[in-house]
Amino acid sequence: MALNWLPVEAIQLTPAVCAAFTAGLRSWRAGLCSADDAYNDVDYAVETALGAGHDQIIVGPEPEDVARPLLEIFAQLSPYHPNEIRLVLPRPGDPRTVAGTGDFAGAALAAGSGIVVGNLGLAPHAIPRRFVEWRAFRLDRPAAPQLDSVAEAEHDLLLALRSGSEIFNQWSGQRIDPELQRALTRVREGGAVNALPSGYDARSTRLSARAVLVWEIVQLATTPTGASSAWEISAHAAELRKLQQSAEHALMAAINTPFRQGQSTSNYPDSARNT
Repeated sequence: MALNWLPVEAIQLTPAVCAAFTAGLRSWRAGLCSADDAYNDVDYAVETALGAGHDQIIVGPEPEDVARPLLEIFAQLSPYHPNEIRLVLPRPGDPRTVAGTGDFAGAALAAGSGIVVGNLGLAPHAIPRRFVEWRAFRLDRPAAPQLDSVAEAEHDLLLALRSGSEIFNQWSGQRIDPELQRALTRVREGGAVNALPSGYDARSTRLSARAVLVWEIVQLATTPTGASSAWEISAHAAELRKLQQSAEHALMAAINTPFRQGQSTSNYPDSARNT
């Protein structure tokens, strides 16, 4: 799909940015944090991914809508239950990552990530050293992708890591990028603990952190210098694709884990804090 709203200089954000925004929105709608807290979560994720100095703006779904500060979208999102808010990481041919149909599906696919909030879809892109724009789309029929439980996604990610262990072993004896070496060490040690907001249990938090870390490793990885044939290079690439898919499924499972009424300090949706 041609996306005439996407500037030529736009770049994709990492899934961690949409994950942070989704988690913050869900916690806010459960009455467990303020809108300012949720905004600060995504602002921090953007700063981590791109560096400081990026304004965040939202452009509404109507042709006449103009850009406005991202925080202003919160009033429009206040009617929704936390479980109507979910992270999507669409990939072609993967039914567990579908983002629906129409313009949002194409926008989220081009962006590499998106957020579904009831009948709205949000897709981000970044203009480096300037701003991050979130574009809103109306959804006629939100997709209902297959959802893994946190336990299932954690199991699948561990299997993928074991399957890819040969790649890690190959790297361990080579001169590799120091950033990649640090990431490999962290994943072997269990991964960093990146806090999710209130409403998420320790298992979801741990899975989210590991999934982000594995995703980053895949992006840092290159063809091993020791590869001696086209078959080795192809096998290496296939293992990395499997790792990335498992990491993305795990991140969606962790972020989209259902909130129960008992996890909330409010009655949905009226008394969730707006500030």
